[in-house]
Amino acid sequence: TNTAPIWSIALAIALIIRKYLKGTPMEGLENKFTECEVDPLLLTAIGYEESKLGLAYSQEFNNYHHNPFGIMGDGLKIFNSWEEGISEGCQIITRITSRGATNLSMLGAVYASSPSWPNKVARVYNQLWSELEGL
Repeated sequence: TNTAPIWSIALAIALIIRKYLKGTPMEGLENKFTECEVDPLLLTAIGYEESKLGLAYSQEFNNYHHNPFGIMGDGLKIFNSWEEGISEGCQIITRITSRGATNLSMLGAVYASSPSWPNKVARVYNQLWSELEGL
């Protein structure tokens, strides 16, 4: 008899995201990433590229901005909480993809100013997928 656990893909994705958020200001908020209509691994990869998931800057800076995705307004946008910042990032990326951005190059052309952004996000995304496939 095979006694190996049966994993759902949603649970496996949540576990990978939880691992990446551990030790960051967003630890425990993997559900905010998985609630998004966008691939939660993509959302995690973008957050990693934009802010190292909230670790790229000083704790004081991050706790003031709560901006994991580098969202700009008149300067770096300020959110009241990490949940709000994640939710706004999700909404922006969902809007861009719903308007026809079907790959990282198209998404990056709208979302980011750096031409190397799609490749950087892809590296993190591929690492996340590799870990998922290893479960």
